[in-house]
Amino acid sequence: FFVIAAVMLIASVTGTDPHTYQWKEVGVLGWFYNTNSQSAILSSVVPFALAFTMTEKPRALPFVAAVSACTLYAIGTRLAYAAIFGIFAVFFFASIVMRRQGKASPSPLIFAVPVVLSAVLMPFSPMAQNRSQVADYAEVKSEIASEILSVGTEKELYERYLPTLVERCGFDAVYDAYGGSTDVTNLSGTRRAKLTYSRLLLAERPLSRFLGLDYASMTCENENFDAENDFHGIYFLCGGVGLAMLIAFIAAAFLPFVWRAILRLESLSPYSVAIFASASCSIVHAIFTAGVLRRPNASFYLAVALAAMVSISRRDCRTRRKEE
Repeated sequence: FFVIAAVMLIASVTGTDPHTYQWKEVGVLGWFYNTNSQSAILSSVVPFALAFTMTEKPRALPFVAAVSACTLYAIGTRLAYAAIFGIFAVFFFASIVMRRQGKASPSPLIFAVPVVLSAVLMPFSPMAQNRSQVADYAEVKSEIASEILSVGTEKELYERYLPTLVERCGFDAVYDAYGGSTDVTNLSGTRRAKLTYSRLLLAERPLSRFLGLDYASMTCENENFDAENDFHGIYFLCGGVGLAMLIAFIAAAFLPFVWRAILRLESLSPYSVAIFASASCSIVHAIFTAGVLRRPNASFYLAVALAAMVSISRRDCRTRRKEE
């Protein structure tokens, strides 16, 4: 965690930071590759940094908490910003529970302060700056769309914003897939265009719904339509069978761990809280981005968290059997 934080700081001070959103010069990324993956890694490693400090260096916890919140704040993605609230809220409630159980635990205020400050400073954050620029650009695109429709047809509008999709699948199919929408926000959205493309391919090849499409089909006229969400990507490339196996694999580790934690709150520890928070951040990033499940640098942290969940669950089972 501190290697990441140091790199972000040095890159920013030396003016060599490529920025999270490069063309807008917004957000501090550091010398790391792929914004979404780095957001997932940072969100997944912060809980372990907090847990380690709580256990080994409790006096340093306010400092580590502050650095953790600052890095998540500075990177500028919405998911990293949401992680500030999620991670610190989980540790806040966990610290209250542990203190009531008579366990050594820091003051819950240490975890409450970053949440409050992040809420107050949200309008000035890199995340808010990026969203503001996105909104401004959407207004420009809306004006362009209005001009096209004033002198042209809906087909011309679709050909302007979805040229490859219309060329490959036909205007009627694409128009129906978008529900006849003329909202330029929908038509210019890359994420939705990629999902629509893959869904139209599945409509052409029904059997692929079970075992997936070939990866080569994700590219059309040198434009890549691979999904920008991990779970969608797994479905389109591995089919319903592959997606079901993946979800079952994650659930087999995640659900027993959470269920046992609920039943045995007395076993709550900083590391069990960190494992839950880390895995949750990874899974949320996988739902909303393509930066985790198909990227080993980020999926490593999810794998570690799931392995720890399985290990703890098995250990608790053996302990209960001995007690019985």
